[in-house]
Amino acid sequence: MIPYTAIDTVWHVGTLELSDRSDRRSLEGNLLSVSQHPDTWSDIARCAGVTWELEREGALWLDALALSDAQEAEIRAWAIAEGFAREATIYRVWHFDGEADDWGYFEFDTEKRALKELDDPEEWDSVEIPSESGEQLDRIAGVVLTDAGMEAVGRWADVTHAGDALLMIWAERVLKPGNADLMGVWWYEDDNPLSLSCPRGGVFTDRLCEFDINDERGNEPPKSFLRMHAGTEEDMPCP
Repeated sequence: MIPYTAIDTVWHVGTLELSDRSDRRSLEGNLLSVSQHPDTWSDIARCAGVTWELEREGALWLDALALSDAQEAEIRAWAIAEGFAREATIYRVWHFDGEADDWGYFEFDTEKRALKELDDPEEWDSVEIPSESGEQLDRIAGVVLTDAGMEAVGRWADVTHAGDALLMIWAERVLKPGNADLMGVWWYEDDNPLSLSCPRGGVFTDRLCEFDINDERGNEPPKSFLRMHAGTEEDMPCP
């Protein structure tokens, strides 16, 4: 069973004009970034501007973090079959973060890129690295985005970060056509600003016309926005 969550009101900080958005990478790709904590999200994302309230009664969102392992595997299989992803070896380089006092890693799609990030082997001779191999470099069987996948998700950081990207592509192409109340994808991440984390979501851009949208002063979006997403300025029926 697909996990959905019901959230009627969300907020977006910054421009609503999709053509004005920069090429800056986004965790929500080409979807419109929203949250229920606009001040926190603004600090985390380091974005400024007008805060917009978006309200749509009965809005549903795909609950990304509630998907089962089997469902995630189905999404990957669909994405590979559709040409948005391919199976590949992912090269994972482990590092110790002194500030966090914990281990972390970076992932690369080629061994050449990964080898450039390795530290002096003598530095870790007597240290237990929490990798699968026990070495600083792990080779993991995984999935990476293809060129088609990168184009479909838009504004994405790296081909190795395939999970959420494929989830958004799948939700927009498979789930959305059969569910008129589905407005986007939601991540119930920890509400922990110090760790740059808070619950967040992404709105399908062609569903923006479903929302009543106003800024802090009660102003509606620019007329150009209404024309782009509704076709008229008097009412906002979706195409």
